[in-house]
Amino acid sequence: MSKEIKIKPQQEENEKDNDLVNLAHQDKQADIDLKKMYGKVILIVLSAWVAFVIAFSIVLVCRGYEVSDLVFIVLLTTTTANMLALPAIVLKYLFPHKNQLNK
Repeated sequence: MSKEIKIKPQQEENEKDNDLVNLAHQDKQADIDLKKMYGKVILIVLSAWVAFVIAFSIVLVCRGYEVSDLVFIVLLTTTTANMLALPAIVLKYLFPHKNQLNK
């Protein structure tokens, strides 16, 4: 009977270890799913913004609307800044450096 008593705590310990491994796996999978979702949303937002800028530019040229050069330069500059900065900020958040993970 003493052997059975020793085996049960070891089995319980193994089950706890398995639960922790499963929990860690579920956490990593949820993290991966979240990263995929954010990536898709960023692509959609950036694509929509670039499509708007292109459509706006075409309408300006085809319809002969006169917009000051400053407005057009600001529109193109902000578009370029958004295309470069937004993914960089989000990717830095989603994929931190190893030394930032330990803090």
